[in-house]
Amino acid sequence: MSNPQFTLTMQSGPQAGQTFTLTAGSHTIGRTSGNQIYIADPTISKRHARITVQADGAFIEDLGSSNGTFINGKRISASTWLKPGDVLQVGTTVTLNVSQPGASGSVADLGPTYIPQQGPSRAAAVSNFSLVIQRGSQPGQTFSLVSGAQTIGRTSGNQIHIADSTISKQHASITVQPNGVFIQDLGSSNGTFVNGQRISSPTPLQGGDTVQVGTTVTFGVQGPGAAAGAVPASSASKGLAIGLIAGAVALLAVIGIGVIGWFALQPTETDKTQNNPTAVVEPTATEEPTPTPIPPAVVDFSVDKNSVKLGECATLRWRVEDAKEVRLDGELVSN
Repeated sequence: MSNPQFTLTMQSGPQAGQTFTLTAGSHTIGRTSGNQIYIADPTISKRHARITVQADGAFIEDLGSSNGTFINGKRISASTWLKPGDVLQVGTTVTLNVSQPGASGSVADLGPTYIPQQGPSRAAAVSNFSLVIQRGSQPGQTFSLVSGAQTIGRTSGNQIHIADSTISKQHASITVQPNGVFIQDLGSSNGTFVNGQRISSPTPLQGGDTVQVGTTVTFGVQGPGAAAGAVPASSASKGLAIGLIAGAVALLAVIGIGVIGWFALQPTETDKTQNNPTAVVEPTATEEPTPTPIPPAVVDFSVDKNSVKLGECATLRWRVEDAKEVRLDGELVSN
């Protein structure tokens, strides 16, 4: 093939019907005017992908885009050959048909090809999966997942926009494919977690899973795979904790009522006497107080020997009150 040439025809997107002719060499796809294939769509990165046309064919590679590059519904992670009849998807809304003028088996001759679901049928298919914020700045908000890739981030350019400072500008991407739903961290600062485990590669999601982005935002995944009536792990743990606390409080209440009842049923002394007529209540003995002994009063009568002459008598007068007995020189004196 001396002069290889391929054609891309936009099937869905802002410039539906537009045709891009690819000759030998490299052609970048992006949303800025510096790209050879310029498509003004916000879900496409500034430099999204590159197609290289050479003598033996054409291949495409993703340039680290946010929303991914897909061929026939499968996201690519390495250089991938293109062939006439392929459907190329860039971002979440733009699809292009690949053809090669003059080649046998061009898009007009291939018959049915893979076409991403659109319109009502697409809406019915993607309604199977959604994310519901359980914890964060917008609790209860629901995001329905559509076919293709959707990014999660704190800036308004993301399909799943969450204004939280712990989330990176472009934090993670979720891709809905015919064979399942996958989440991938985009080199965020605070990480992406599925059911409490930090992920480092694309990870499948199913209904009932819990997704954490950053440090404060968690989603519950709704869709196929969750058991009927299943609740997210965080809600189940919270309910279990509340149940345990309530059970402990009830147990303590029962024990307290039992103790109070036991004391209430114990008979008093009055009850014992009334229930046993023959019982005699012994009077409490009252002890008389022991009198405090009164120390004897000693009075010393001294008379000056010069005031009384020999043979004279001296009269001593005294008065004692409240005395049981009076003794004079040891001899009892009548009172």
